[in-house]
Amino acid sequence: MSALLPPQPWLSVVMPVRNAGPYLDAAVASIVNQTFTEFEFVIVDDASTDGTWPALEAWAARDPRIVIVRNPTRLGMVGNANAAVRCSRGVLVARMDGDDVSAPERLGRQVDVLQSRPEVAVVGSLFIGIDGAGRAVRPRDRWRLLQHSPFHPFPHGSAMFRRDAFEAVGGYRDVDDLPEDADLFRRLAQHGTVVTLPDALYAYRYHAGNATTALGNGASVSRPRVRTDRMASQAVRLWAGGAPTLPDQPSGQAAQMRWTVRRLVYATWGRTHPPSLRTALRAWIMWRDAVASLAVRSADVVPWRGAPLPRVPAGQVVGAEPGEQRDDGGGGEHDTGHERDGQRRHPGRDHGHCRAGERRGPGPTEEAGHARV
Repeated sequence: MSALLPPQPWLSVVMPVRNAGPYLDAAVASIVNQTFTEFEFVIVDDASTDGTWPALEAWAARDPRIVIVRNPTRLGMVGNANAAVRCSRGVLVARMDGDDVSAPERLGRQVDVLQSRPEVAVVGSLFIGIDGAGRAVRPRDRWRLLQHSPFHPFPHGSAMFRRDAFEAVGGYRDVDDLPEDADLFRRLAQHGTVVTLPDALYAYRYHAGNATTALGNGASVSRPRVRTDRMASQAVRLWAGGAPTLPDQPSGQAAQMRWTVRRLVYATWGRTHPPSLRTALRAWIMWRDAVASLAVRSADVVPWRGAPLPRVPAGQVVGAEPGEQRDDGGGGEHDTGHERDGQRRHPGRDHGHCRAGERRGPGPTEEAGHARV
């Protein structure tokens, strides 16, 4: 028996979570209170052991846009991220993290970009950093937008992307040399433009729980991945209010030696007096943001400098066969090409994971490979 789904939503917000704890309510509230209101909000709980699931049940009972899914066994970060997208149905997909906060206008501004610019595959936004108590600790940094960097200048949770592009590149992967978001956005950049909104529409939370995420999973990863994860972990510790640890002993070529020495100076300063280092870094970031703002305006949409070059010609549908053109319908219902009895089937989407887990929310309830409507 095939499941007949409600009309495909234009936008899905997906939030994979595990043991989201004290930050979950703020994250969910920041999405349900968006000025853009037409979306489904799919939250997939990766077998949490704290009070995450009861909290999600309470939210789903209050807002019909929320769909919650519970994994019976843990899938891990990459598996759960893919599961969240699979369980959603939107033409556009916005990512959200369970310990961060989105500004009220975030979704609306990102939808505007993707509706008006068919060549864009991903749009993120700049961010401010907040601590565990929600206090602003790291200012906006437009300087990042002007740098030629192999790393995207926006947080993972601030991204919105086209579903067809995500499917064309195969979704998230667990690779040795890059975090899963960096790997995804590099591949998406070969199917369309990756851009950043220069306003801080996202608040990234620095707290003790995410300070150890990068290196605390026991995975065997390559040396470049370990180095990247360790640097990120030190930054999280500092902005969360702690002290960074000392880096590894200098080794390798001269450029690497110079970079290691810089890190050693900052780490030593941070170990000796973390508040003064945070104050100095805030002042430096605010100064370079002000300088960059002379070249970057709030109304701009800034391409990612240093991104891989797109392989798809401008104007062609991302993830489509050559010659197929995009018709976004001006923000209306997306024509999937599969209609019956006035309802639309969702093509090419594997909802088997949602059937395997516990799913609650509006629309049909899927269980054990069958649909109950």
